[in-house]
Amino acid sequence: MRQTEITDSLVDLFIQLVLKINTRAERKVEKELGAELNKVRGKEAMLLRVAEAALSEPSGTVRRVIFPVVGDRGDR
Repeated sequence: MRQTEITDSLVDLFIQLVLKINTRAERKVEKELGAELNKVRGKEAMLLRVAEAALSEPSGTVRRVIFPVVGDRGDR
């Protein structure tokens, strides 16, 4: 009987530990994703403008069609 109680207690502790680790991992991932989203603010709008420009002139060159829409940033 005592062995069963100890086993149950150990299983409960193990489950609590796993849940705690999982919660910490989720928080860390959410924090990192939030930081990444902040880094690429405006990315969706920029991609939409690029797609629209590419569709408006499919035979145009990237330099002539896409660069003006995105803006030539010297940090690349």
